[in-house]
Amino acid sequence: MKPQLLAFATLALWKWPKVGFALAVFFIVLAPTSSIVPINNEVGAERRAYLPLAALAGLVALGGHYWLSAQSRRWRQALLVVFFAWMVWLAAATRARSRDFAHLVTLWETAVRAVPDNPRAHAQLADALVAEGRFAESIYHYKRALSEWPQLGLAHRGLAAALAELGRSEEAADHYARAIEYMPGFAPIHLELARQLDLCGRRDDALIHYKKAVELAPHHTETRGQLANALLERKRFTEALAQYREALRLDETIAQIHNNIGICLGEMRRYTEAIAHFQRALELDNSHAEARHNLRAALYLQGEIDRP
Repeated sequence: MKPQLLAFATLALWKWPKVGFALAVFFIVLAPTSSIVPINNEVGAERRAYLPLAALAGLVALGGHYWLSAQSRRWRQALLVVFFAWMVWLAAATRARSRDFAHLVTLWETAVRAVPDNPRAHAQLADALVAEGRFAESIYHYKRALSEWPQLGLAHRGLAAALAELGRSEEAADHYARAIEYMPGFAPIHLELARQLDLCGRRDDALIHYKKAVELAPHHTETRGQLANALLERKRFTEALAQYREALRLDETIAQIHNNIGICLGEMRRYTEAIAHFQRALELDNSHAEARHNLRAALYLQGEIDRP
């Protein structure tokens, strides 16, 4: 709150109690979200002022009534014309503001124009641009947010995701690593960093973060499946099989996991078990072309069919 306005409200409460009461109600109702427990992660949240403004609206209405009643008829007519013109202008402004809310990018662009140094406004605009696939444009706003608030982990993550979409894996990995500094317990970021490290050829570093993601989210099937995939790619079949089986324990209805278990078992020359998992994958998803191909290959290697 502006201290000058608060001082004026205090003075009005002493000298003009009726006016001061309305001003006091405005500040008291607004105070919980602006001063006592401020909501700092919102930008342009003008809705917080709707209820407090009811006191000021009443003050304006009553004050206008008393003042107009003291004027001549001609003055009242002229002022009513001005009042209605003002109402039309307010209605137009409200309609224009409503159009801002219809589109996230437009909404956050207005917030950035209003508070150009606010990092959350820039980060939210960047997120909105990413949602529309405008990755190159989002990078400027993520960097602007981080220049104002370098510890904003979500902005580092958003920037990393945008860079990854543009194929800039080294830069993406750097920003995912920065995001982890500020959000170390968030498993998805470790998983995202691991993928980018894999693309950069840093396979040992990637595996560390695949394992960390599983450590942080041990009951998340997809995360464990990603670790298993990484182990399979590194031909560490026994470890991969153990992770796939744990993922299957969490959810036995995922056809791809059965297919991947079959691949592991096939690489270990355990064809009978592999065939059972390929068949189960096709039971769950009859359109799974990879599982169908792998099943024929396993049956051929087992000697049950003449050609794969």
